[in-house]
Amino acid sequence: MTAYTFLGPGAVHSLDGLPRPPGEWLELPVQVLESERLTEGIDEELWLVEVEDGRTRLVERVAAWDVGAAEDFSWACVRSACAHALGEPSEEDFATLESRVLAALEQTPDDEVLGFAADTFALARGRRPDEWGAPRIEEGAPTAGATAANLGFVVAHVAGRAVQLAGGEYADGFASERARQQAWLVNRVL
Repeated sequence: MTAYTFLGPGAVHSLDGLPRPPGEWLELPVQVLESERLTEGIDEELWLVEVEDGRTRLVERVAAWDVGAAEDFSWACVRSACAHALGEPSEEDFATLESRVLAALEQTPDDEVLGFAADTFALARGRRPDEWGAPRIEEGAPTAGATAANLGFVVAHVAGRAVQLAGGEYADGFASERARQQAWLVNRVL
């Protein structure tokens, strides 16, 4: 079975802080993900794993998932949140799109989806959601993988709320956004 797992830097599991040595059958657990479920475990490193008789072995690191890919994934998530908030996809750069969202939010400050879209810009900079327009945190900021994981979930929530506020089902919007993110990951890194 072809499967994957996300781990922290140096193949260290983010939850217990213990390393998972590549090539060895592991006694310690890892979250085994099929390629259709990658959004469920985003972290710094993506590993191809071998699963046999309930055991797992790290085979090789997927080089295509790196800091640049995590940042691109985050930006794709921000764009998606903005598309839900503005009602249209946009190819504008980060600063221009952020200005549009903040201007729209000034006009309709009670628009929940616009507020969430504004939050994604702050999150992408390593900031708290309500720190709109603040500069990127340089030291002590969340890692690129942590930011990607956070934005993936937040933007799925944005999509769910957007669909729900339009009269649809929250779960449908959430699932649709997660499917978009999943397709992005598969196309970019596998």
